[in-house]
Amino acid sequence: MTLKVVDSMAVQIRNIFLLLLCISQSAYAQSKTDIANSKKIYEGIWRDKTNNRNISISYDSTLTYVLINDWTGGMETIKDRSLSEHTDAYKAFIKGDKLILPAENDDHHAPYCEISVSADKLLIYECNGMLNFTDNFLKKSESTNTYIFKRIRD
Repeated sequence: MTLKVVDSMAVQIRNIFLLLLCISQSAYAQSKTDIANSKKIYEGIWRDKTNNRNISISYDSTLTYVLINDWTGGMETIKDRSLSEHTDAYKAFIKGDKLILPAENDDHHAPYCEISVSADKLLIYECNGMLNFTDNFLKKSESTNTYIFKRIRD
């Protein structure tokens, strides 16, 4: 091959890579309106009394994602988080009226999860089975874990 053909192929490969990068970045693009609406619905502290589990959902204008902190413990851990054994932090992205937590299979293993709020204002936190760290969609044909939370503080 001549040098000109190799250079042309390299440019085409680079352009395809940049296109794919742009598409993947915009998959979870959020407008200010999306963020404001989502914030009204989700921001606050939620508790799953049955499983003794708590989550806080927060938004930061400088971030391009929603921060979710998840910890176990009684009501005392909500007042003083240092009383909980540990807190896991996750990034979520707004997609329609849901929060999406992509699967993670690197340092921090986590299954794909979707969070929504029901008509009766309960937070539904649904995840793929704990050993499924690769699928980025809810795989209802296999076992999923569903947790129900009630808002305890805005």
